[in-house]
Amino acid sequence: MAQEILQQISQRLSESDRTLIAFPFNAQSKESGDALGSALALYRYLDKLGKKVEVVSDGFSPSARFAFLPHIQMVRPEISRDSRYTVRINTESAPIKEWSYGLKKGALEIYLTPASGAVRAEDLSIHRQAYPYDTVVTLDTPDLPALGKLFEDHADLFYQTPILNIDHHAQNEQYGQINLVEMNASATGEILAELFKKIGGPHFDEQIATNLFAAIFLKTGGFKHPATTPNTLKLAAELIQLGARREEIMKNIFRSRSLASLRLWGRALAHLKHDPFTKLTWSTLTMREILESGGDVRELPDVIEELIFTSPEASLVALIHEESEGKICVMLATKKSTRHDGVHALPWQMLSTSPSMTNYCLLNHTLISAEREVVDKLNGMLKLLPH
Repeated sequence: MAQEILQQISQRLSESDRTLIAFPFNAQSKESGDALGSALALYRYLDKLGKKVEVVSDGFSPSARFAFLPHIQMVRPEISRDSRYTVRINTESAPIKEWSYGLKKGALEIYLTPASGAVRAEDLSIHRQAYPYDTVVTLDTPDLPALGKLFEDHADLFYQTPILNIDHHAQNEQYGQINLVEMNASATGEILAELFKKIGGPHFDEQIATNLFAAIFLKTGGFKHPATTPNTLKLAAELIQLGARREEIMKNIFRSRSLASLRLWGRALAHLKHDPFTKLTWSTLTMREILESGGDVRELPDVIEELIFTSPEASLVALIHEESEGKICVMLATKKSTRHDGVHALPWQMLSTSPSMTNYCLLNHTLISAEREVVDKLNGMLKLLPH
């Protein structure tokens, strides 16, 4: 972390009066917990400095597994714009000696007495107040469109307000006025932990430590992902010493499997197939199997996560499942997202995407025909990669 960047960040955060923290979030992906935990940690840090802070993520609605995180109630699903207006009077040609105002018959009247000259109609104007933020911090956001409607509906805010961009993805577009992009870090939470160590001082408390530990823990799959480094583990240990609630995090995130997800995992294991050359691993689930498990498609992210951990030889995992008659969906999970960029450009209807998981749907297919097409396309893509 370059000293110059560190100084710029410290100055920006200390001088900012009202900060907006924005991040992308996919409730189906545990890895989104990195952005969420990082945002909540930064919120707490700035709040302790006496700053006004707002935290937003497009359509935010967390699953129960994240409900324990400190300050999660502060995250809003959209940006609100103040309905405040400024009445501006140019006094160059008519300096004002006295002024007052009052309400009369449902109207606001402003009374002006010029010292000399006359106030003309063209001297008066009214303006809607701009966004109240003087700093935007984006977390775990490779590019601004990743923020969804936050960026689509408020592009002027992001173009007109200084942005502090904190991320660890190699594909980050460096769009901020200040960019802290550490590609060697395992998680955005790891970058923030290092940042707070250098500038946090006494403001680094138990709640910040808990959120940062959760961010790193979730992004690394419980420190199992290859991106986990000795520095990651060292930081995790330091966060525990600072009061991070490790047992609570592990209980809520990894020890709360529903009976339905365990049943579905068993069904998926029974159908598991693997191509040893391309290292593609895949499984299928019928609509009947999903219903008989007692759950629904919301259980499937847990299922594919277990398939990843129980298939160490796989580089790409696909879970192909029936969603309704004629509609087959596929969840693609990668262990190293930078190796399989092609999964973001497959010829099917994309439902959602993140650096580690992409969801597609195929229409007018049976489960058998969809499996054949998906496996053929994925194997064709993987065979083009070096082995």
